[in-house]
Formats: sequence, structure tokens, C-alpha cells
Amino acid sequence: MYKFILSIIIIFELSNQVFANTINQKIWSLAINKNDNVAQYIVAQAYNPLVENDDWDCLPHQFYLELKNKKLAGCQDKSADKYIEFLTKSAKNLYPLSQTALGIAYVKGKLVNKDIKKGIFWLEKAASPIPDKAKFSVGEGTLWLNEQGRKYGVGQAQYVLATLYDEGVDVKSDYAKAVKYYEMASKSYDFGFYGYAQYQLFNIYKNKLNNPQKAIYWLEQALYKLEKNIYLKKNENIINAVSNATDQIIEYFLNGGQIDGSKSELPNYELAAKYLGQFVENYEIKNKIRKKMALKLAWLYLNGLGIEKNPEQAAKYYHLGVINSETIKKDKNNDQSLEQQFLFDVIEPIYESSTFTQSEIYHLINSTDKNNKENITNAYSQFYITNASKIVEKVFGENRKDEERFYTKLVDEIQYVGIESYQTYNSATPILALAQKRGIAYGYYREAQNINGKTPEQLLDLYQSALTLEPENPKIIYGLGTLYDFIIKDSKTAITHYQKAANLGYRLANYRLGVIYYLGKGVKQNYQEAWRYLNLAAEQGYLPAQNFVMTVDKSHPDLKWLTTQYVNHRKNYRSPTVEVKYKVETEVETEVETTN
Repeated sequence: MYKFILSIIIIFELSNQVFANTINQKIWSLAINKNDNVAQYIVAQAYNPLVENDDWDCLPHQFYLELKNKKLAGCQDKSADKYIEFLTKSAKNLYPLSQTALGIAYVKGKLVNKDIKKGIFWLEKAASPIPDKAKFSVGEGTLWLNEQGRKYGVGQAQYVLATLYDEGVDVKSDYAKAVKYYEMASKSYDFGFYGYAQYQLFNIYKNKLNNPQKAIYWLEQALYKLEKNIYLKKNENIINAVSNATDQIIEYFLNGGQIDGSKSELPNYELAAKYLGQFVENYEIKNKIRKKMALKLAWLYLNGLGIEKNPEQAAKYYHLGVINSETIKKDKNNDQSLEQQFLFDVIEPIYESSTFTQSEIYHLINSTDKNNKENITNAYSQFYITNASKIVEKVFGENRKDEERFYTKLVDEIQYVGIESYQTYNSATPILALAQKRGIAYGYYREAQNINGKTPEQLLDLYQSALTLEPENPKIIYGLGTLYDFIIKDSKTAITHYQKAANLGYRLANYRLGVIYYLGKGVKQNYQEAWRYLNLAAEQGYLPAQNFVMTVDKSHPDLKWLTTQYVNHRKNYRSPTVEVKYKVETEVETEVETTN
């Protein structure tokens, strides 16, 4: 930790320096003859032996003095003594940056004999509000030293003081003083926006003062600064530190930590879930840690631990935690928790296909031998189902509704990104095969939607298997209608299934029937029936139906009975019979009264 803090000190010490390769006549004259504190600071930085010169006119350990006096002009050797000399002059002339640099020099003891008392003296001067009698020019890089910034003092000096009292290096530890100076640094104009002070406040409250509530507050502040500061996004030190801090907070609550600092024998799932939900959506946190959090949050949602049970959210976060991540390392210990078993034996194989070697998967993907491909995929599915079904039984028990919701959302997530395993295995998609094994209708009718490579008889068998399990499910009935409509080409039977699904309130069935009657496809053309079904689907919020009734040619003789006026904008859809509310993404919900 101390090495990390000192590395930060060094970084920001250099960031506040003026890297002067050349000192011109004006600066030299102001420093020597006019006792100008800013000019003295600039000359001091030129003499700083820790800063190498990159001007080709001089060597790295030199700087160029551009003077009219030819005896003094030319390349000058850098000098620790001169550096301290000019810093001291400037510091005594009340220039806060010189006071900061001089204080750090005495604390570090590299360019001058180490003297903690002198170091603290000058750091405290710089850390205090800048007095009105301190006069100095403000230029590029020091604009924060304006009238408003003066009252905060130098944040870097405050931060260095805080670390001294925090770590107890060369001074007695004093957490009250450390907190005081960290808080001052967090508000300062030159240092507050970096997020370092905020992170250190998290660290001291979490690990030394046992105050989780304040620790979390300062961690959130550090995350906010990380999000807003584009330059900080490139600093791996602070990104790693803040990311690991979020992980520590979650582990603290999972191990029974309470917000007041006390401990319980049971995990604090409620607070763990709260901050998991907050951190997992924060893209400033390292991806590896976010994915770990996503998997934990998924398990909490799946079991209703500290949060309302939600199978869809569980599927969402399992997907987020596994997709495109490094291969999950499976613990060889036989005493795995149920949470680990569910991850390794149910979720991870779907994405990683870990039961096959890469060469076998490659062969499967590129195989032209249909029978061979089917044999491999079926073998994979059976191997997966055997292991996964035992675990799923322990997690869901007889709660088939939640189990179906979980599978449905997980397949939707997988399909959305189009991962190879989903597209390749097709009818042998492991998760659908698992659903079928578990007696869930979704496994059958969802597989029936993957028509490639299946005969009409196979598709019909899948739908019939689904209907056996859920005979009144309008999705299945509608899907069976589409099979007869588009593949078997039996319009009469298709309409029968559509009507049954429509009677069960399925809006896609209403829409399809409306189109069929409008076009006269397999039935006698009937605009009034078409309008009845289309309007029902539109009232149910089905956008294609709403667009249809808005754009249909109402001048047709058979549509003269329509008296409602229409506006060609979907949020202003008007039903000829009832008032309709419709919300389109970010558009304001609009309510339109019926007109006759």
C-alpha cells in the first residue's frame, strides 16, 4: 500500500512541475532581481536533477540558460542545492507550489537531508488556505490558483500529509488527521478530481476505522471521479485499486458484514445484492471483476437471496458474467456448493462447450456429414443433460414456471449476440434439450422455431409435444398455426389454430387473422373481419397492427364505414371504437380521445 501511495505522490509531484529546458532572460531576471516567487519556482524546476532535460542543445543532466551575459549563458548543470535554494526562496515568498515541492523534498530526503519536521511545516503551509498577502502570477497549468481556488489550499500537499498520518511513516499514525487532510484533498481544485483522495478515504474507513457506511460513500465518490475524468481512465493503478475495492465491499457483506461494522454469522445478502446491482453496471470497474459480480448477482436473483426472486434477471446476469469472458476455472474440489455446481454444470457448458476439445468443436462446425454432426451434437446434449438435470432439480424443484422463465430469457440473451454455440447446435441446443428433459413445453416449441434441417413431421411432433404439456398455451397454438400456414400450406387448419390463439387473447394471432381476411388468403375477403382483428391487435399494443390500420387505404368502397380520422404517426394512433394508450420508447405517453 505504501509503495502505491508513494508512486502516486511521485506522479503528481511531476505533474505539477514546469519542465523548463530553457530559462530565458526575463525569467532569470525576475527570479534573481525581482524576487518573483513564480520565476524562482520555474528556475528551481530547471535545476531539479530528478527531471532530465530533453533539449538537444544540452545534456540530460543540464538545462539551457539563455542570457545576455555570455559568461553565464549556455548549458548549466542541474543541482540539488540550487533546486532547494530557489524552492526555499519561492516558498518563503508564499508561492504554494514551491511550499509543496519543498515539503515533499524534505519528506523524501533525496535532494536534501531528510527532515520530517521541515517537510510537514512546508506541507502544512501549502495545505492551508492561501493568504491574501501571497502575490503571484497565474498562468497555464496553475489557473486553479485563482481567487476561488485559494481558499482550498494545495490538494497535493494535503494528500501527502494525509498519507504520512495514515501510514505512520516517520510520524505517529493519526487517522483523524489523515481523514482531515484526505477530505481537504478531495475538495481541492488541483487534486480533488483525480479520485485518489476519495479512494484513500474508502480504504481508511474500510480497513482501519471499521466504518463500512462511510467507506462505501467514498468508494462511490471515487467511482464518480473515475467516470468523469478521461485522463484517469488510462491510469491502471487507480482503476485496479477502485475495482478491487468494490470487490472487497461485496465480500465484506457476503461474509456477514453489517453497515455499522458489526459481523453476523449469516451473509448480508440484502446489502450485497444492492451494491452488486450498482457495481455490475458501472463500466469503470475492471471487466473481470464486473463479470465475477454478475455471476454472484445472478445466483441471488435465482434464489431470491436479499432481493426479489427474478429468473429473467438471473439469466441476464449469468449471460453477462459468462459471455466473452475467460474460461471459468472449475474447482477440482468435490465439495462444490450448489451455486458452483449450477455455474459449472448448467451455465458454463452452454457457452464454452467444455465437454469437447476445440478440434472436436471445429470439426462439428465444419462437418459436411449430417449424420456425424447429429451424432456429435446428440452426444454433447446427452452428456450435458445428464449432469445439468440433477443440478437444476435441486435449484428449481417443481417450480416449472420459474425454470421456463429462466430458460426463455437465457436463450433470448444468447440469440441476441448470436454466439456460435447457439447457431451451430440448432435442434440439439443443450439448453432446449434440458428443458425438454425437464418436461417444459418451451423446450419443444422453441426448438420448433428453428426450422432448418427439420421435416414438417418433425416440427409437427415438437409442437404436439409442447401442446401435450400446455394445451392452452396461445404461443404454442399460434406457432402450430404458422406451421400449417407457411410450411404445410393448409390455410383452413392454420386459421383454426389462429382463431383459438386469438380467443385466448394472443395479439399476433389477431394480427395474422386480420391480414388473412384483408388479403382473402384461404378465406373469402372480408374487410370488416380484417378490421376487427387488426384493431384488436392494435389495441393490444402490437406495432405492426397499429401501422397497418394507420396506412391502409380508407378510400376503398368497402371501408367507407370508417369515420375516424387518422394521423400518420404511431404515437397518435386512434381506434375507431375505443381510446388507446401507446408508449413508444422514450416518447411521451399520449392519450387520444375517440372520435366518431
